[in-house]
Amino acid sequence: MNFAELKLKKWGNGLGLRIPSPIAKSLSLEANDRVMLFEFEGEIKFFPIDKPLREREVAADMGEIVRYAAPRPYLAIRLRGPFPEVLKGIPGALEAVAAELHAQEALPSGPALVRYRQIAMEGEMTLEVGFPTEESLVAESPLYAGSLPSGDYAETVIEGPYGKLQEGTAAFLAWGEQAGLAWDLERGTPGVSWIARTEHYEVGPETSSDPALWRTRLSFKFV
Repeated sequence: MNFAELKLKKWGNGLGLRIPSPIAKSLSLEANDRVMLFEFEGEIKFFPIDKPLREREVAADMGEIVRYAAPRPYLAIRLRGPFPEVLKGIPGALEAVAAELHAQEALPSGPALVRYRQIAMEGEMTLEVGFPTEESLVAESPLYAGSLPSGDYAETVIEGPYGKLQEGTAAFLAWGEQAGLAWDLERGTPGVSWIARTEHYEVGPETSSDPALWRTRLSFKFV
């Protein structure tokens, strides 16, 4: 991991900064590469858009294969919008789903999850945010009763604060490519539609105040 203290400088109507060469090298960045820059919870974050995933360092044993024999129901709220906006909407959506579960006297069958339906980093994202349930429940808008399809999934666990998820996900996708997995998705305009790509928050701020102890399970369906 590389660190640097930088000074913002005036650049047109905005502000600019120079990325030190060690950080640019670790991310395989070059001049004219595109990056996604966004603000989240008072922090500025960015990551490369164009670099092939295979250029990133990948652990050979990063993922495992899991077969789910039956669909897995869940109750959620669907969020649509630019990436930074849908991220901000996740906590409120989880609270609303938890309240509906309580109203229906139902308990979650596992930790909170986010299902990525449509991914378009420069356009509109579609996420479903909620909790798994033992059986399918009745849902009225804005709630949504869905299910994760049966089949083969690749899974891994990312440990630490949520700021590590972006790089961890990129490495996991690269591991899948190197393992010869064909992700169950459709590429089109304006982005990628996934059949089943989820994050499961096994340990988070609700159960531990120490971000170093947080555990997020990635579960991506392949064909």
